[in-house]
Parts: sequence; C-alpha cells; structure tokens
Amino acid sequence: MRRYGRDVANYVLGFRRVRYEDAEEIAADTLLTALELAPTLQPSACVRSWLFAIARLRIADHFRKALAAKRPQERNRIASLEEIEGERDGPLAHDPVPEVVERLHHESVVRAALAELNGLERRVLIGHYVAGKSIHELSREFGKSPKAVECLLSRAKAKARSAVAEADSPCGSFD
Repeated sequence: MRRYGRDVANYVLGFRRVRYEDAEEIAADTLLTALELAPTLQPSACVRSWLFAIARLRIADHFRKALAAKRPQERNRIASLEEIEGERDGPLAHDPVPEVVERLHHESVVRAALAELNGLERRVLIGHYVAGKSIHELSREFGKSPKAVECLLSRAKAKARSAVAEADSPCGSFD
C-alpha cells in the first residue's frame, strides 16, 4: 500500500474542485477500501488501475454527497458519475489526472533509473543524451579513451534500462 499511496493521492488531487482536505480523506478511504478488497484481487490484476478505479468511485461518492447537500430535494435520488461529469463546469468536466499521473510516474521512473548509476555513469549518460555531447567530447572531458566512454555509456544504458523496466511496471505487486 505504501508503494501506491502517493499515486492515489496525486490522482485524487488532479480532479478540479477537490479540496486538499477532501483529497486526503478520499485517498485514505480509497486505500482502506483496497485493503478490505485485497483478498478478492486477481493475481493478474493491475494494482494501480484497480486503485484508480476505486479512487474514481470514491470521488464520485464525494461529489454525490456534496450535490445532495446542495439540493436537499434530491437527497434520495442517486446521481450517476456521468450526471456529475455532465454538469457544466462540473468537477470532472476535464480530467487532467491521466496526464498528471503519467508525468509524475515518468519523473519518478527517470529518478529511479539515474539513482541506479554511479556518478561517472550518470554524468556520461546525461552528457551524451541531455547535453548532446559526442563520445569524443566526453572522453576529453573525463580523461578517458573513447572506447572507455563507450563502455561506460553502454553500462549506464543497460543499468538504466533495467531500472526503468522494474520501476515502469504499470501494475506492480500489492504489498
């Protein structure tokens, strides 16, 4: 659960009109519900998607309650998520969450990949791919032969690829 807590919180915070205080409560409720339902989760299920589905339902519940409080005459009527989304400028009119979550996820994956590299590997990889330096420029900069820089770069790419494959698993495990 600890692994996905931040993702769930960011997902909830990505919805317009969800106040920070409400987002904390919705995220906590989502994680509690997930713990209760964990025994029913299929081993092949994608945990992150499952958690986001629960969070989306909790967000809809939150707005149903808010809508009922605004319109007491409709208290007994159950609004669907589509009705809530369909309101002009409704809370879910534009859902930026997928883009935000994806950006945050990619950022954390890159950080995890770079953390796996030693200092020299990191500088060579960033120098080559971010700064656009050639192998020869890097060899002069680090006082190494071009062949040694190629080996460093190759090793750095392999380590980074491995870290990305591990961190970028969209489903992960439920622990």
